[in-house]
Amino acid sequence: MSKLSILYKQGAAQAASAYKLKEKRKNAFFKNWILYLLLLPSVGSMILFIYYPTLNAIYHSFFDWHPGFESRFIGFDNYIRAFTDTIFLKGFGYVGLLVLFGVTLAFAVPFIVAEMLMSIKRTKIQSLFKSLLILPLAFPSIVTILLWGFLFDPNQGGINKLLGLLHLSNSINWLGTERLAIFSIMLIGFPWVASLPFLVYLAGLQSIPDEIRQSSLIDGCNVFQRILYIDIPSVLSQTRMLTILAVVGWIQNIVPIMLLTRGGPSYGTMVPGLWTYFSAFTNGEWGYAAALSTILFFIMIIISFFSWKLMRTE
Repeated sequence: MSKLSILYKQGAAQAASAYKLKEKRKNAFFKNWILYLLLLPSVGSMILFIYYPTLNAIYHSFFDWHPGFESRFIGFDNYIRAFTDTIFLKGFGYVGLLVLFGVTLAFAVPFIVAEMLMSIKRTKIQSLFKSLLILPLAFPSIVTILLWGFLFDPNQGGINKLLGLLHLSNSINWLGTERLAIFSIMLIGFPWVASLPFLVYLAGLQSIPDEIRQSSLIDGCNVFQRILYIDIPSVLSQTRMLTILAVVGWIQNIVPIMLLTRGGPSYGTMVPGLWTYFSAFTNGEWGYAAALSTILFFIMIIISFFSWKLMRTE
């Protein structure tokens, strides 16, 4: 048999195989068309309420945009203004502190508490403590923020009254002092146990097989060695997910600052997200606000990408 005929048969076999695969995929599509149909409402909602507003903001960031009125194309003027806006740029320092806090102390405490809860051997007591720690998650976040706002009150607040009982300073203006305001925002939710990281870490630790823990004991591992070499690597994927959520969450979350300080005093808590909100809804500069939101959008994408890469696990 000549080489030409062999090549012809191989090509024919490959073409037939490709045709069969194509027909199989086509039949699978028509066979499962109802599943694709059920996805349409979700996909349509995402396009309408997520992708369209995002693309619309990016488009209008190049305009002197005022909804309901004629928009004027101004090119990159809004972006040039953004990178010379001292309030906007200074806000990244404040949000950087919040993000650093959100991925260190606010992660360490829930992880330690989850480890302590896992060390309780009696099931009923463990379930009781678990319920007590999870129950506060049912409280509305706004109620919690307003409660902390009352605690921070310089005259009637519980924190200053407690300091007075301890014969310490009882007249600290927690939210009215520029250097203290941003750190007071971090204190909200203290001791940061009843939170999503606690639930995630608890679930991750519970998924570690008992055989591994028992083997570590046989090998002579103490508690700290087990946590360092078994528990922490086992929850690294959860930490990666929580880090991305924390970074994006602290950049986007303007509710505590808006309710308690509105960016003050002296712009001491004015984060970029809140300045974007004020630019649109207070100053009426919608095109400029669209440019600020576009910058924040790409910053969050870049940070999320590098967080995913740096914390990649095998």
